[in-house]
Amino acid sequence: MQEIAFFDLTIVQRFRDYVSFSLRYTYGDHICSAVGMGWMSEDKVSYYLNHVVLNDQYVLPAKLAAIGISATGMQLVFEHSQLDALTKSRIKEFYKKS
Repeated sequence: MQEIAFFDLTIVQRFRDYVSFSLRYTYGDHICSAVGMGWMSEDKVSYYLNHVVLNDQYVLPAKLAAIGISATGMQLVFEHSQLDALTKSRIKEFYKKS
């Protein structure tokens, strides 16, 4: 499992029932970024990613697993458990403050 040395999620905008966010993280030797949408229903956080960038280049779908992301249905999410937990906890923190 790759080491996560840096993770930063910023809420860009809140809409009625969801937030848009941007994030940057390291995955081993890779510097990655993405944007996404997240929401809460009851106490469960859900999200999806898009515009994934690896070392300043958009990532082809075949290379997403190399940076901890998988396609679930038609949505991109973190398959790396630490990245998934960090993303969900930051979104949840935002909603609890609001």
